[in-house]
Amino acid sequence: MSLPSPGGGYLTLTALSANHRFLLQQSWDHLCYLEQSLAQFDAEIDSHLEPYRLEVELIRSIPGIDRTAAASILSEIGADMLRFHSERHLASWAGLSPGNNESAGKKKSSRTSSGNPHIKSVLVECAWAASRTKRTYLAAKFWKLAARRGKKKALIALAHKMLIIVYHLLHRQQPYLDLGEDYLDTLGRDSKAKRLLRQLKSLGYDVPSESHPNEAS
Repeated sequence: MSLPSPGGGYLTLTALSANHRFLLQQSWDHLCYLEQSLAQFDAEIDSHLEPYRLEVELIRSIPGIDRTAAASILSEIGADMLRFHSERHLASWAGLSPGNNESAGKKKSSRTSSGNPHIKSVLVECAWAASRTKRTYLAAKFWKLAARRGKKKALIALAHKMLIIVYHLLHRQQPYLDLGEDYLDTLGRDSKAKRLLRQLKSLGYDVPSESHPNEAS
């Protein structure tokens, strides 16, 4: 008895007993059947996704989201973002909309709502994949959040961020443009500089206004 070898040719199984050869043949036939079934499912899914090829590619432009994840996300939220009143509505529907942490000085729960468990699971997996990408804004965002809030909460926050990005990409029909890993540091420096300038002004110091980069010196 022989079976096709993954590397080409055939494997000879003369050393096995008749019972073992029978069981191995059944297992091999079942494996071939499963592979054929998977190929048929993939072809069927591709046929349904064909009208939404653009939307799938838009979602795939986000780091951490592959074709399978993009198809799953699209199948759950649809291609028309007008069905959601806003990005907040979508996040709430997906169960990725954390509540306010504080109101009138009182702490509140920051747990996300239950929402759609399937898309939530897919987006969390995508967030983990995005966190391991090189030199991207999303990876930098994750590790900055993880340092303050822990990896678990950072994953949920990044999944929420990625869903909001998906919303805008589909709404605007434009691919994702990565801001780069240094964006948050630059943003932090600019925000700190503006805050310090406001503090100086509040203390009565005469602080010259910042000149616009395009203005002549």
